[in-house]
Amino acid sequence: MHGPVRSTNVRSVGYSQAERVLEVAFPSGGVYRHDNVPADVHSALMASPKGCFLREANRA
Repeated sequence: MHGPVRSTNVRSVGYSQAERVLEVAFPSGGVYRHDNVPADVHSALMASPKGCFLREANRA
């Protein structure tokens, strides 16, 4: 489910379209799980700088 990403802020990202679950793993070892995430949000995350996307998403 998880795949590595090129980011100094994020170690890996996993997404289950069937369950609409997004997981973000950080270099510190922490994992944040987000439920009810649409596929387009996952696609936008994967197409963007990870740290910037997550900062903006948390402001909304």
